[in-house]
Amino acid sequence: MTQAAVESPGPVRVVDLFVERGSETNTGIAISNLSETGTLLVRLTLKDGSGNERATKDITIVARGHLALFISDLFPEVTTILGTLTLNAAGAFSVVTLQQTGLILGTLPPLTRPL
Repeated sequence: MTQAAVESPGPVRVVDLFVERGSETNTGIAISNLSETGTLLVRLTLKDGSGNERATKDITIVARGHLALFISDLFPEVTTILGTLTLNAAGAFSVVTLQQTGLILGTLPPLTRPL
């Protein structure tokens, strides 16, 4: 039995994550809405290693709710990428990156920006 942990970045409104999707690797996110009363709209912007925007998507998370999704779920049209995912919201959220390589699942810290 093993366990991996990443220290929480605390409340953020904008964060960048390193992402990779290929034949053996798939990056995901685990995100939590920190609001006790309102839903949270989060804009996801996927960029390749050169900084070119590949896709965007908006997700909504209910108050005190959470989601865990992989790049393959969020952007099924993007079959390979090595780049970044920016999450941007008007309210506070918490997030960690999930990295699956083969049968191994690990976590990575996000690159946070000041509130």
